[in-house]
Amino acid sequence: MMSIRKDTTLAMLKTQGVSVPEFTNNIDIARTWDGKIVARKLLCSSGGKGIVMCDKDTIIEAELYTKFIDKSGEYRVHVFNGECIDYSKKVATGEKNDVCSHDNGYLFIRGVKPIDENIELAIMAVKAMGLDFGAVDIIRKDKKSYVLEVNSACGMEETTCTAYAKAIINLITK
Repeated sequence: MMSIRKDTTLAMLKTQGVSVPEFTNNIDIARTWDGKIVARKLLCSSGGKGIVMCDKDTIIEAELYTKFIDKSGEYRVHVFNGECIDYSKKVATGEKNDVCSHDNGYLFIRGVKPIDENIELAIMAVKAMGLDFGAVDIIRKDKKSYVLEVNSACGMEETTCTAYAKAIINLITK
């Protein structure tokens, strides 16, 4: 599935006009970037596995490089059948880390005011990947949103499972 490989996903999203961070598979191109660089040693992983933060002077060999965006917020938008069915913001439960994963103490919280651009971008990203549903990870910086990935097999808790179940029932009973 195309949404599993990080490089293929970013390339597909970019060709479909979805806003994504600048990326490359070429270390020489990444070495020209200023600031932090996200080096992904693994293209098919989850939970921040295989991510190494570096800069052009400490860059390592990796499968994929993305320019780091010092975000003001990170969100997960669940989309089903072209509609947002769940919206949450990722927050640190302890010390902040550039790799915002569950293993690094980050959780998704609900009850935050949805940002319209994030919802529109998430719906666009799921459609661009040719999927009927997905959990889209989005970061936001200076009133601009960027899709990091589209999760087609994301971990779900009770609230998210209930949202998907309701969306499926609504689709069936229409």
